[in-house]
Amino acid sequence: MITKYDPSSATAEKGAKYNLNKNVLEAPQRFNLFTEKKPWEEMLDTARMFGKWKTFDERKTFSIILSPADTDTVKPEQLAELERVIHERYFKDYAGIGVVHFAAGEDKKKPHPIMHGHMLYSTVNIKSGKSFHLSPREYRRIQDFVDDYVSRHFGWMVIDRSQPKSRSYTRGRPSDKSQSWVAAVAKAVDKALYSKNTYNIASFAKALQRNGIFFITRTKDGKPLKSPAFGIIWKDKGFYRISGKSLGAHLTWEGLRNRFSNLTPEKAASAGVTYAAARGLARKTMNTTVQKQSKQVTTSQIADDDSNATKGRQDFGCLLCPDMMAMAAGKCDICIHQKRAIGHSEERDDEYSR
Repeated sequence: MITKYDPSSATAEKGAKYNLNKNVLEAPQRFNLFTEKKPWEEMLDTARMFGKWKTFDERKTFSIILSPADTDTVKPEQLAELERVIHERYFKDYAGIGVVHFAAGEDKKKPHPIMHGHMLYSTVNIKSGKSFHLSPREYRRIQDFVDDYVSRHFGWMVIDRSQPKSRSYTRGRPSDKSQSWVAAVAKAVDKALYSKNTYNIASFAKALQRNGIFFITRTKDGKPLKSPAFGIIWKDKGFYRISGKSLGAHLTWEGLRNRFSNLTPEKAASAGVTYAAARGLARKTMNTTVQKQSKQVTTSQIADDDSNATKGRQDFGCLLCPDMMAMAAGKCDICIHQKRAIGHSEERDDEYSR
């Protein structure tokens, strides 16, 4: 769904003017732009306030392109909604714009292959003044979230990321191999949060447990964490956790208070466990799983050994004889472990029995 992430040293004016061209289908969305100035002018004011954008090659903007498959029925309001969701979840402290561009044929002057969305942001954080950096892992996490969101809410196809550099679209979520543990946590938590059986923080915690998620809410002293966290055992590789703040504003304490009325810090803290307890439960679960797998393998090996042993006795006689060829020829003088074995005469057996 996200087909391009592009950090640029070009001026904000150049990037904004490119996106605010005549192909814009709906009124552009303004994110953290509070004045009547043009978007790039306000971005420049913020950068100057923090002493940024002084050098020519300094990254000034970054953009994201949202490209649905050309076979999907896409409405401009859906793309606009997706841009708002991405902004609130990942870029809420950055100033930018979101636009939806025409599909091919609707504007013959500059046609596009499909209707798509552009999001352009300043690299300067409006609160801290720090520059924006996006690691490959974080970029993949955003891609997974967007793919999951459009698949569940809009029924759109998503890019099959199980193949490197693939641009082919597939229906539903990508394969499990391409799904990250962060996307798995986000999907399970959202499922528990919006379940019809979830009506308070306690039922939310139980729903998380049923979905294999550890709800971490307090310190070892029993005090509530600044933000709840969620843990998962990912493919038996280990225990991973992530802050609710990183998954979205709706999974902070403030967001959960909007979802559950009368949620106090005490109730919130008592609904979950400490990180140490969650890690201990995870280790116990993983050890139990390993023991069960080991037991299954051992039982299977014993059955196979018994089968092979039976086959060996039928073909060669006693398996404990160190010289199978001599035993098979009836010339074994040391094999006394099994009477009437193949290659042994009655007289020899009687002799050894005496």
